[in-house]
Amino acid sequence: MLIIPISHEHQRVKRYPWVTFSIMGICILAHFWVAFQAPSEYADPMKNIQGAQDYFIQHPHIDLSREAKEIIFRGFDRETREGLIEMYRNGRRPPRTSVVRMKQQREFEGLLEKTSEIVSGPIDDLYRRWGLVPTSPTAVSFITHMFMHGGFMHLLGNMFLLYLTGPYLEDVWGRWIYSGFYLVSGLLAAETFILHQPELDLPLIGASGAVAGLMGAFLVRYWKTRIRFFYYVMFFIHGTFMAPAWLMLPLWLVSQFFMASLTSSSMAQGGVAYWAHIGGFTFGAMIAWGIKGWDIEERYLRPVLGPGIDEPIVENKIVELAMDAYATGNVDRALEILTAELKSDPSNDDAALALWNVAIDRGRAVEVAPALLRVIDQELRSGQTDLAIEHWLDLTNQVPDVKANPMLCIRMARTMAGSGDKPGAAAALRLALLGQGSGLHASIALRIARESMRLEPQVAMAAVRLALSRPDLTQEERAAAELLERQLKAQAHSAAPVPVG
Repeated sequence: MLIIPISHEHQRVKRYPWVTFSIMGICILAHFWVAFQAPSEYADPMKNIQGAQDYFIQHPHIDLSREAKEIIFRGFDRETREGLIEMYRNGRRPPRTSVVRMKQQREFEGLLEKTSEIVSGPIDDLYRRWGLVPTSPTAVSFITHMFMHGGFMHLLGNMFLLYLTGPYLEDVWGRWIYSGFYLVSGLLAAETFILHQPELDLPLIGASGAVAGLMGAFLVRYWKTRIRFFYYVMFFIHGTFMAPAWLMLPLWLVSQFFMASLTSSSMAQGGVAYWAHIGGFTFGAMIAWGIKGWDIEERYLRPVLGPGIDEPIVENKIVELAMDAYATGNVDRALEILTAELKSDPSNDDAALALWNVAIDRGRAVEVAPALLRVIDQELRSGQTDLAIEHWLDLTNQVPDVKANPMLCIRMARTMAGSGDKPGAAAALRLALLGQGSGLHASIALRIARESMRLEPQVAMAAVRLALSRPDLTQEERAAAELLERQLKAQAHSAAPVPVG
């Protein structure tokens, strides 16, 4: 099962996050610089090395030369290598025939040809020079290892988590404190890794230790923030869900402790640096806790930072006032401020979104659903379809029977169908049909029928029959409804199972 964070409620900042963007830029440039040092087929060395390792684990009775052992078990002493080889060989039966064994040997040696070039090639030299090797750390590598990555997916994952956490901490702490915090988080994460794996002769690379520090700080600073996650199970079960930071981030930390307990210095093979994650996360949470406990933001940082160093991305004093009240636990005061603001300015989308988030905390989602519906409608009109879908799913999850404008439901159904979410589109059409009951206008019922023919024929048939029962149905619309009814009946008849005897 795969669970990935994709967004959260805090989508706006007052200042452009130049430090975060600069870190991302340096990491991206460093990655491409490394990739250009060798032919394209060697751009992801760890993937090729892992392929040779996996092949040996599946076929441990092949003969290993001294060079092969150094590649498969690079970084380990001779005794450890021989022990691992013996362990793998005892766990599997040897091939039944010499022909099979010779075939496996040739396939393995073919992998070694490419892998050996990688191990001794320019990329590996760069990783060992600029990465942090626990057996021979240098002052420079403590810094440079944070900007090196072992492949595109490694880079993408770290940069995405950096983007989800960094800008918001940079916004409230200021650039200088944020920069120092990021740097120290990476340093302490690396030191934690070295303390637990001091004999490892492989380079530690990646920004994950520093990013883990941001995650720990984000947990403390925005602990009530709801994060949207994408989940993927096997090949056919997938979707999204919302969960608060105070629940999901500690669970992630527990998973890192669990995985670290399974990985000792004698077993690590250049994989995930779990202890670096633990060290960075713990440090980040402690620093954020100290800043919060001593009220450093209110007493020192805000007076210095002011309303905004750069041109504001968004500036909404009323929302800031309400969210400050919410952050201090005064939820009712936050609701009062936001409700009053929306009465005076219904077009304030920021206030509407903030009101929705605060209302959920009080179990009052039904009361503020109209405000979120207006935001969704505006997002659809302005082409912000991803945001509209996200807010719509959140709304229907909290208020399944929400009373929404049928035309809004139809537009949302089209949008969701276009994004590939056909079940969600069908659900929106059902809501459009059932929300108004028998008072639904005939022409709108006819639209629902047309939209739902391919998505959910039962909804289409119900909409057609409702349209035919309406006295406001014109002759032209009646003819169209009767045609749809015949098509739906023919479709149902062709789909019915044929009896056999």
